[in-house]
Amino acid sequence: MVKSKFILMLLLFALVAGCGGNGTVEQEEAVEPVDLSIAAAEGVAVLPLLVAREMELFLDQGIRVELIKAGGVENPEIYLCSGAADGALSDLFSLIRLQEQGFFVMATSLSGADYLLAAAPEKSGSFAALHNVPVALSDDLNELYLLEKLLREHELDLTAVQLAIASRPEDALAAYLEERAAAAFLPRHLAAQALAAGAVVMGGGEEEKPAAGVILFTGEALQQKEDQIAAFYRAYSAAVRRLNEGLVDFNLLPLAEWGLQALLEGEHAIACPEAEAVSRDAFLDALNWYMAHEQLETRPVVYEGAVWQNRILE
Repeated sequence: MVKSKFILMLLLFALVAGCGGNGTVEQEEAVEPVDLSIAAAEGVAVLPLLVAREMELFLDQGIRVELIKAGGVENPEIYLCSGAADGALSDLFSLIRLQEQGFFVMATSLSGADYLLAAAPEKSGSFAALHNVPVALSDDLNELYLLEKLLREHELDLTAVQLAIASRPEDALAAYLEERAAAAFLPRHLAAQALAAGAVVMGGGEEEKPAAGVILFTGEALQQKEDQIAAFYRAYSAAVRRLNEGLVDFNLLPLAEWGLQALLEGEHAIACPEAEAVSRDAFLDALNWYMAHEQLETRPVVYEGAVWQNRILE
């Protein structure tokens, strides 16, 4: 009986060792440690992150970054609130909303993509020609702020035009192409399609580089992973430079996965307005607009550490 038990124990030990030995090693090899996790929704603002990951710029800085695809514009907030991500590519409104709810989240950098106002040729002579004209744009508070800012520079406001709100930027483009709107406010890579169809850019064209998005990090990450975040931004900045210098082959990026298929359709210049293009005044202007638009009284606290100061504030 004792002998039988001893043999049974040997068999069980061999079974566990056999199943767990190779399996455990394989599992450990498959799971790579992650230094930072970043949540982001679809859109062109994620492009520098894709470049940094696919061109191994993060690895060059000695860090592994997990890029989490969040479903909608507000979904990156969910990852921050639940602790499932260290940071998120989001917007100023998210910063305000999260801090009002008591979450310790800080803005560390402005980010975003160029937006252009593309109008039909007969409406492009002057901004005055846009009075009572349908202008299509997506249902995004960032875009509304940027459009109002552009109109304000030309002595107009949002009440001067008819806002044709679409659920996505692609739908705003479709509204223009199908002549349901005489103009559309679009990210540059989509505006290129409107231009190919005969639209004319209004409001500065190549010189227009508004950016209202932000990269948010949790307070815990800023306290415990400052070196990793600094390395993250070195890689991020390198990706921005490569994009702006035309050194990125879009065919090597998983663009379809992130809703950026249009970047593969022809030659599109993608400028990423980062440190050199965004000033402290631009950030404060956007922040003040959000607070006024949402009738908020509590001003959010902005991270003033080295990461932010070295990148944006001068």
